[in-house]
Amino acid sequence: MIIFGFGGGRPKDRGPVVPARCPNCGNENHLRHVSVTRWFSLFFIPLIPYSTKHFLLCPVCSQGRPLTREQAARAGEMVEATRRRQAGELSHEDYVARAAAFTSLLRPIDVAGADQPAPAPLPPPPGTPLPPPPSAPLPGAPPVEAMGPGPAAPTDGCVSCGCPLPDHARFCPNCGRPAD
Repeated sequence: MIIFGFGGGRPKDRGPVVPARCPNCGNENHLRHVSVTRWFSLFFIPLIPYSTKHFLLCPVCSQGRPLTREQAARAGEMVEATRRRQAGELSHEDYVARAAAFTSLLRPIDVAGADQPAPAPLPPPPGTPLPPPPSAPLPGAPPVEAMGPGPAAPTDGCVSCGCPLPDHARFCPNCGRPAD
């Protein structure tokens, strides 16, 4: 009797790649390069690897995106660059340039054909002044005048609890008393 099988494979964390904001959970941290190798096994002993997939994952929520072979190779280079930056062997400017080149590699359409967002750009180094906010409205946004009035502004407070009441309120949202 011969027992053989396919599949199985444990994730292997290859290290931190780039600091970014996770599009799923919103946490800022280093996205991780994780690979999973599937093996042909004989008598429950893995013998021959037949598939390796690479991912860029958030360490907080474990959500991420698959990487192509080229992206996985560049992610491996970024793991080393991140290690060197954390050890102080790589300047901040050089690291930012490498990280920007890596994130631009993630922008093209994914292998499966779905557009996947690239990680958020690196924050500026401490002490760098932030750029001024854009003064022009967003393209395609309606003019402010076309948006109409906002919600009714509170005019008077509740006589019972003092909670501010909108003009159209018939009852206090705080205590439930009639607004007279």
